[in-house]
Amino acid sequence: MPFAVLLLFFAFAVLLLTVRSKFEPDYQSRQRIGWPVHPRVRFLEKELALIAPWPNGSTTYDITNWLHLVNLARYFQAAHVETATKVIENFQWTGITNGDFEGFTGLEQIQNDKKLFLLLRVIFDIPEKCRVENPTLIPVFGGWVVRGAINHDGTENLAWPIKWNDGKPFLVSGFEGMQGANARYKAVEEYKCFYSVYKMRDLSQFRY
Repeated sequence: MPFAVLLLFFAFAVLLLTVRSKFEPDYQSRQRIGWPVHPRVRFLEKELALIAPWPNGSTTYDITNWLHLVNLARYFQAAHVETATKVIENFQWTGITNGDFEGFTGLEQIQNDKKLFLLLRVIFDIPEKCRVENPTLIPVFGGWVVRGAINHDGTENLAWPIKWNDGKPFLVSGFEGMQGANARYKAVEEYKCFYSVYKMRDLSQFRY
């Protein structure tokens, strides 16, 4: 096949992908019209629903929960960024029937947000001790009631509420609130921020 024909074919393929991406419906529209879901997206959504959420007022998170969370984090690390963000977006829209992402915050949405909050801190290698001159400059992606990320030495634990000890994760705080009025946790935005700033965590070092 002549090079010019191959080049034309490639340009046409790129154009098709661009047009498809531009006009692909959002999550609510996909649900309404029965838009097909990629098998990998479906798999990640199902696994995400099964992980244990950040426990209320407790640091108890047993080995089974950590194993599931770490295994799912490995899948997310291997996934393309567009796949990962689509799964997170879909998951946060679950159960919302009135189209109001910010204002509709029931128990299901809070539980889902707590799962995502832990998951992102396992996927990415976020510093646990960071000297921050002005903590207000640290980006926050939710309406925080309680954050509690200051270490005893005055440094900031950006991976809060998780710490790692020689490959072993543990919680330093139970969930006490992270939703404010019309200020729901924006997990997709936080994922994109972490993706642009931090490396993926080396989960081959995980042990329990």
